[in-house]
Amino acid sequence: MGSAVKANEIIGKVDSVGYLRSPIDGEVVQVNVSVNQLVGASTVAAVVADTADIYVQANIEETEIAKIAIGQSVKLKLDAYPGMTFGGFVREIDRTTQTAISGNTMSYSTSGTYTKVTQLIPVKIQLSDSVDLENLIGTNATVTIELN
Repeated sequence: MGSAVKANEIIGKVDSVGYLRSPIDGEVVQVNVSVNQLVGASTVAAVVADTADIYVQANIEETEIAKIAIGQSVKLKLDAYPGMTFGGFVREIDRTTQTAISGNTMSYSTSGTYTKVTQLIPVKIQLSDSVDLENLIGTNATVTIELN
């Protein structure tokens, strides 16, 4: 863990499958297996993150997304830095909701009635203040987007 890797670099070996290769340039941030461990086909052996491109992801309700634009100012409070506020901006707005890819866009009860579910759209926030997020992947933040 913590090793820098290049795309397509070998990061492990599975006897019956062959070599595991990194899909991207990045850093091994999580290792879930050990030497000689028996694993299934769906086992996530390791996680590689692009630590050179760290951002905060906010999930905005579809009813509010029209108010958000690339470049808008953002204030962030990171749980890992209590009492501090950081500046940033909206870097990217995804084109699909979180559930669109998974296919779970509708909700039905056992009686067969449809329940409308407000969808969430991922928005990437780039910090403009200098803060080390490399060891904070997956931690919580409170995001306030300043509306124009």
